[in-house]
Amino acid sequence: MAALLDELPTWTDPPLHRRGLWSSKDAEYHAALRAKYENWRRGASGSANVPRKLHQIWLGPKPPPDAHAAAWRALHPDWEYKLWRDADVAALGLENAAAFSAATNWGEASDIARYEILLRFGGVYADMDFEPLRPLDALREAADFFVGFSNVGAVEINNGLIGAAPGHALLAALVERVAAARVQRPKPPPTDLLAAIAASGFLDDAGPLAKTLSQADADWTIEHTGPGLITRTFCELHGPMPRAVCLPYEIFYAKSNAAAAASDASPFSYAVHHWAKSWQEAPR
Repeated sequence: MAALLDELPTWTDPPLHRRGLWSSKDAEYHAALRAKYENWRRGASGSANVPRKLHQIWLGPKPPPDAHAAAWRALHPDWEYKLWRDADVAALGLENAAAFSAATNWGEASDIARYEILLRFGGVYADMDFEPLRPLDALREAADFFVGFSNVGAVEINNGLIGAAPGHALLAALVERVAAARVQRPKPPPTDLLAAIAASGFLDDAGPLAKTLSQADADWTIEHTGPGLITRTFCELHGPMPRAVCLPYEIFYAKSNAAAAASDASPFSYAVHHWAKSWQEAPR
């Protein structure tokens, strides 16, 4: 693992200007993430519990984007590659099948599916708008669960790229918490409201009210199945898991979500997230 240690940077932060985004304990969480990473980086050892499997998900009627899929396969020629479509996910028999069916946007549905796919099969999941820059083999060998610190101006772990051993306890917790979120805080049905508005002819579906409802839907997803969920879950549970690590933002999220145009990756980047937000373009 000496080569990996030479490649990985010491922890640095992106600009942080929002506190308490996902938890009132985010200062404590932040300090623990940094300390855990530095300890892991200095003592990383290889056991390769994360299988050579690369998962991507594309749901809905639109054809999947092909900007980066070929590059993922080219950089990982000995990995099994799987693009999960609607029928593939339906055939899995998800534990959270009811939540998946009730999801009102493609991002929420994809969140629910990715946790269960990784729990069952292990490997690496990457969003379709991730551009790979180098193979992930070294990370796969050095950790049983890895994610990246986000670049959104707050203490946040993103769920756009996750590497994990099958059956990992963090994935089991994420699956369990997805189910609990639905029960404890039922999601409003903005899709139905938007349909009623459109049918009435009273407001354009691109008008201010429709946009407000759509944003509320996206915000719920981000908090309850996306980055909010994985941030709280990882930070609450990772302590006794020495090979579960959150990597510094340069590794996967050198580009800020506020960047107006493509920006250069960090010299330490393994992949770059381009924040396409295609899942917010239309309701499910």
